[in-house]
Amino acid sequence: MRFAVPKVSREEARRILGKRGKLSLRRKREMRKMELLHLPYYIHSVVVSQRNEEHEVVVCTDGICSGFSFFNAKQTAFCEEVSGEVFDFVVSPEEAERACLENLRWHLLRQGLRLKVKPFVKEIRHVERIHYPYWVAYFKGPDGYEFRAADAVTGEIQGVRMRKAFLTAFSRHGAAAARESERCDTQG
Repeated sequence: MRFAVPKVSREEARRILGKRGKLSLRRKREMRKMELLHLPYYIHSVVVSQRNEEHEVVVCTDGICSGFSFFNAKQTAFCEEVSGEVFDFVVSPEEAERACLENLRWHLLRQGLRLKVKPFVKEIRHVERIHYPYWVAYFKGPDGYEFRAADAVTGEIQGVRMRKAFLTAFSRHGAAAARESERCDTQG
């Protein structure tokens, strides 16, 4: 398994995640914990045809909820081992491919309407499984705990689109830990 190497240090992540939003009216919350997590992703190299020209586009779908985004492979270095929590794939390769094609087709349709061209997906040339790093900070708020996440390669705060993937990963991980604890209790 390949892992994207984090470029944002723990100290820099603490600074990024500890900032209040520009429009936030809330008091500054106390950060209780921060950790490095690695979410699973499928990286798709896709051939797109447009005006008799072919282009290779690199996109990804997360392995938790099939969220789609473009991927900058040039900005990312990889290694074989990491520290921090590593989450397993939930989505099958077939589901990820289907989500990739559907989302890319919609993106190309919108782009084609705007540019007055008719691009289309020709083929998925290559698919790779990786894990991508995020710094996650947990805060104690008046209504319980909350979290904020930042991309550990770029430092970008993650918004609503990624929240579902994190919550699904947390709940599946918690359920698996509870089952393991229950199994150990019954055997002990």
